[in-house]
Amino acid sequence: MKFNKSVPLSKIKCIEIHPSQPIIYLGMYNGTVLVYDSINLTLITAISLGNVVRSISASEKFLITGDDSGTVSIFDTNHFKIISKKIHSDFIRKVLIKDNLIYSCSDDCSILISDLNLGRIGILEGHKHFVMDFFISNTLLYSVSLDCSLGIFNLQSKKGNFITLHDNGINCVTLFDKLIVTGSDDPSIKLVNNSVVISKVPFASNVVKIVSYEETLMVCCENGEFTILSKELEVLHKENLRTKLWDVKIKNNKMFLGTDEGLKVYDFIKLQFGFVSKEKAFFVEGDSLFYTRFSDNAFLVKDTKLQYEPEKVIFSENGKSMCIFKENNFNLINTLGFRTKLSGECKDMSLSNDLFVTLSEDGLTLYENNKLIDNLKIFPKKVKLIDNFLLCQFDNKIQLVDKEGNLIKELETNEKIIDFFFLEEIFYFTNEFLILGDTKIYKKISNLFIYKQIIFFISNNMLYYLVNHKNKVHFIFISNVNGFPLGINERGLVIYDDTFKVIDIKIDKIVECVEVLNKKRESSDNILLTQFLISIGEYEEALCYSLDPLVKFDILLRLNRLEECIPLCDNKMMYKKLANKFLELKDYCKVSELFFKGEDFDSAFLFDFENKEKYPKLSSDLEIVRMYRNGNLKEFFKGSEFEKIVEKNY
Repeated sequence: MKFNKSVPLSKIKCIEIHPSQPIIYLGMYNGTVLVYDSINLTLITAISLGNVVRSISASEKFLITGDDSGTVSIFDTNHFKIISKKIHSDFIRKVLIKDNLIYSCSDDCSILISDLNLGRIGILEGHKHFVMDFFISNTLLYSVSLDCSLGIFNLQSKKGNFITLHDNGINCVTLFDKLIVTGSDDPSIKLVNNSVVISKVPFASNVVKIVSYEETLMVCCENGEFTILSKELEVLHKENLRTKLWDVKIKNNKMFLGTDEGLKVYDFIKLQFGFVSKEKAFFVEGDSLFYTRFSDNAFLVKDTKLQYEPEKVIFSENGKSMCIFKENNFNLINTLGFRTKLSGECKDMSLSNDLFVTLSEDGLTLYENNKLIDNLKIFPKKVKLIDNFLLCQFDNKIQLVDKEGNLIKELETNEKIIDFFFLEEIFYFTNEFLILGDTKIYKKISNLFIYKQIIFFISNNMLYYLVNHKNKVHFIFISNVNGFPLGINERGLVIYDDTFKVIDIKIDKIVECVEVLNKKRESSDNILLTQFLISIGEYEEALCYSLDPLVKFDILLRLNRLEECIPLCDNKMMYKKLANKFLELKDYCKVSELFFKGEDFDSAFLFDFENKEKYPKLSSDLEIVRMYRNGNLKEFFKGSEFEKIVEKNY
């Protein structure tokens, strides 16, 4: 789960999401319903009701609201009010539209069933205090109340049974893994099966909302504590928003939290990590690790379970070791048998083939082949191992130091750094751009890889590589990327998309291109190299590297070296293209000659002012001119109605 955005608003009491459209509805303490675009989080409209809106329910055709005056309102898809009616004598805590019926519960201790005209169909009674929440499963309605009871109503007979579950009032109820879950002011949640409590989980504050999502249970507490539990009731995620929290909804892997300070939006996805070495590829999702060997036919995928769902995963360059990290605890694991080699506590860590470093209150602790070798009294925020050097990020600088702690390089910066690297120089990227020396590339980067001293990065699902030519950095598009990128090796870009796949990015040609430009390799006929040089306007240099006649022809055209293009022409299109360039120079003799060679006889004839060539039959209009020019006009009109007129005048 990753924080995405916050929308400052005053006291959101409830959230509802449209079942199919990208729309989110916010019920507000000030008596309005705010309608937002759930993708861009832009306000679409606001509906004023005048009383606190504690519940909203949306279907494909209708929007239903319940407010503190006891009034239920029905709106159409354009948010125009169809009908509004006071049906309860006190606050409405929840409304639900289901099968064209409207269910509502209230502080008047009742649950009402109404039609779309808000006429009463039925009433469910028996609770002795405020009815706070309910859900429907088949023909049963489960309700909870501040009288500490769970009500189970038969919707056909309208009769209910009541079970006292908590010591204090119950605020919420849901169905989770075939179990009924209730949240209370005691404060705790209880899991109930066949009216028997089978589990209880205590919390620090009143539980005001519980939501079941896939195989997780989300718990909102009044003090702002938000918790995600697994089926086994293990804590997967926990944080305190430090403001009152009232509701949570999820759509398209986005989680929306309604608080007293506004809407908080998170990307709700299992954390994913990946890595590729020369021989192996790894993909981590949640607590599952998938891996393959490139020597296996069709990339046979194997999997294993990790000890826990990690917050961070790193791998050694050779892929023989990995380290997982969660809540300041790490496990260094051998990827051959997946046994733990080393474990402990730290704030950050990094790994190379032989070295392992952890960051803690004691500074940087170095291990070599799993044995402690040194402790450096250096206290960065983050650390990376680069070969045998340590790259350390501080509040306003990044330092490269050796294993003894001696400063090698330093870069000062006040930017909010997402990730940082070293390749001859220190560089990094933020949420908006990549900083490489004096160059700032405005791309929002999601992944960055270094292969053969070449920087590759992914932005908006597009892969690029960087070329430094004549002291200027250029980024070159390679391909689109669909899937989770793991890294680059000699095969290309390796991704995980339900299985391991390799995108052929002509990696050998890219490496060759960069090495030739960096004078690390002799010149060669490399189409990527010439395309790059052409794209940046270095035509003369591109001409030096290209042996392809078509490419040379194109470059010479750009340079207006037209005479040199003539011997390279070997098809009609090239002749015509070159003829048009000579036409710009008004060299009509060359124009006619080239059009003739390109078999565009009409165009050749038009510019053949010296009447040099002999032409086959031309298009009708020009054929008259050709015959006239050749003195054969009488022959052209022979047998036609114009024959006598032509004989008389010509």
